[in-house]
Amino acid sequence: MPCIRIRCSPLKNKINVLKVGITPCSYTEIAKTIAGAIKTGTTIHIVTANAAMITAAWKDRQLSRCLDEAEMVTADGMSVVWAIRFLGNKAIDRVTGIDAAYKIFKQAEKLGHRIFLLGAAQEVLMSAVKVIQKQFPALILAGFHHGYFKSDTVMVSIIKKVRPDILLVGMGFSMQEKWIYNNKTSLDIPVIMGVGGTFDVISGEIPRAPVWMQKTGLEWLFRLLQEPQRLWKRYLVSNTMFIYNVLKMKLSGKGKWIQ
Repeated sequence: MPCIRIRCSPLKNKINVLKVGITPCSYTEIAKTIAGAIKTGTTIHIVTANAAMITAAWKDRQLSRCLDEAEMVTADGMSVVWAIRFLGNKAIDRVTGIDAAYKIFKQAEKLGHRIFLLGAAQEVLMSAVKVIQKQFPALILAGFHHGYFKSDTVMVSIIKKVRPDILLVGMGFSMQEKWIYNNKTSLDIPVIMGVGGTFDVISGEIPRAPVWMQKTGLEWLFRLLQEPQRLWKRYLVSNTMFIYNVLKMKLSGKGKWIQ
């Protein structure tokens, strides 16, 4: 008899940031939620949302729907954490895709959970796999595949054959969120999470900002200086729009908790 998976909302209370519900949670709570979903056969989609994604969702109805129906949407970016506090809510933890991935690898190695990695270029992904296997030698990698495939149906079939417990998708927003949303029912996997450029960072292809820049909210500047032509619009235009809309939201008094 096939396993029947149901949607769940691990943490129901969310904070309204420009009509996106942000889940106040820590890495520890995510780890517990993931372990619980795998144990009970529920299905959860985890999104790590930064200011650029939230701004994009303001105009992109499909992306907005993806975020609205995801079971957990974390604050990936200090600007989102600061916006939440500015809107009158209690401070919450920043939960990034790459840091969450490392926590997931560690827990999966301990509990025997099977992980599938999807995304990045073939060479980058293979380099990331080598790093992961070296750091987590007992981790079960059920499989991995680059992100430049042509058929969703074939890709879903490949993933389902190895029956992973956790699927990490690193194809960048909003592509990865939409892909997960469109295919999560067919995939029938307990935990699916978008991790953006995590595989690029793990492989060493893209260096990560120093810790002090991460903590002070300047990680975006570090990335912008690395790839100005590709990222200037995302960080300068999107961040400006994010700040402007958060200010409008504050003045309207709508920055409250939502269900």
